Amino acid sequence: MKISSRIVLLSAMFILTLSLAAPAQADVAPPANPPGSNPEPGTEITAVRMVSETVRILIEGDIAEDSRGLAYVTADFSMQNTGNQTETMDVRFPISSNDGFFRYPRITDFRVTVNDAPVETWEIQGEDPRWGDDTVPWAAFSVSFPPGERVFIQVRYTLAGTGYASDPLVEYEYLLSTGAGWHGTIGRGDIIVTLPYEASPQNLTFYGAEQTTVTYNGAEVRFHFEDIEPTHGDNLTIRVVYPLTWRQILWERQNIARNPNDDEAWGRLGRAYKESIRYGKGYLRDDPGGLELYELSVEAYEQALALDPDDAWWHAGFADLLLAKAFYMGGSSELLRALHELDSAIRLDPDNPVALELLENISYWMPEAVVRQGNTFVILYLTATPQPISTPLSTNTPRPSTPVQPMATPTSPSTPVPPSSPSLCGVSLMAPLGLVWLAWRLKKQNLPGTLDR
Repeated sequence: MKISSRIVLLSAMFILTLSLAAPAQADVAPPANPPGSNPEPGTEITAVRMVSETVRILIEGDIAEDSRGLAYVTADFSMQNTGNQTETMDVRFPISSNDGFFRYPRITDFRVTVNDAPVETWEIQGEDPRWGDDTVPWAAFSVSFPPGERVFIQVRYTLAGTGYASDPLVEYEYLLSTGAGWHGTIGRGDIIVTLPYEASPQNLTFYGAEQTTVTYNGAEVRFHFEDIEPTHGDNLTIRVVYPLTWRQILWERQNIARNPNDDEAWGRLGRAYKESIRYGKGYLRDDPGGLELYELSVEAYEQALALDPDDAWWHAGFADLLLAKAFYMGGSSELLRALHELDSAIRLDPDNPVALELLENISYWMPEAVVRQGNTFVILYLTATPQPISTPLSTNTPRPSTPVQPMATPTSPSTPVPPSSPSLCGVSLMAPLGLVWLAWRLKKQNLPGTLDR
């Protein structure tokens, strides 16, 4: 059977399995921290309009390895009473939300000033700003709006990032829809996200913000809008590559600029690119920036192997990337190329644990591609007359003769090194063969000491 036919068949089988299964409840989203938000007026109808707003979200770069990240938010609102009578009301701001598991984390360091003067806040109860069907804590503060005058409200707080610990992307939300209760439209606004390094679609993606224009400029990403009545479609979710992972990419780029013939630096860069696009469950980012990073990872692995073709671990790590692409996005050429890389890896190091795990997984799901014969694997797709490859299946998984070094630690304390395996979360029907890779990735995550290059 041709590779493409086999992929189509497995895809159909997987979809059929999903259609017959009970609703999936095991693969839930990770706990979601509360979002940032526009303030709301009190429950009464108001003539006060939000004339403009500027929201600055500063992403922390130097974070602890056990943190999903932090963002510091400063939001300035220019308000104007369009009526002819003074309005005094308790303005509200959501400070908590159901995290999806009926826990209610809160934003921290919440502070408010009105016309540059600090004001007292107190806690009330209100509907969940994210789900709408629950009661959660809100902060309230009193504001007077004289007719025709501008009143300036500033709120400051800290947001915690959301996402699985093994995912390469950290999420932060900002809700414009909570500002819909003010009179008329929001005149104009900017949400400005600042990264600790140059921003690009490779390290910051987003969804929502349907009525905004988006520009990348240096470390900033600006979402600009004018004259909108915000809805849930205007709520913004930004997804930032885990800062420690991106710093590793920048560090390895510097290493290569200093020494372009350093095969280890090229290999580490290929691995860092790979870990910036692969979710914890194995599948890959498919947004434009993620696809660019995939190509960069391929190029880096190719360069590492051109400089040192006898490194079994780079062959195996490259095969890992190619197989993720083949199984989750489709591609018989990637599958064949991955098999060639595995063939090279196992010939150079018959006990290479990554290569053996990959071959065993493929032999189970695609026995016409790889077959296990006793203590050997035969890669059928690589030869018209298959010959056994010497791959003794040993319970021992020794380190390579040259131990894999941890990612190089920058000398500057401002450029920390990421964990060895950050990744992403969720399930995609667009790539149903990902179930194959999911099984292997989950198994691999439970193998102590497994090295993945």
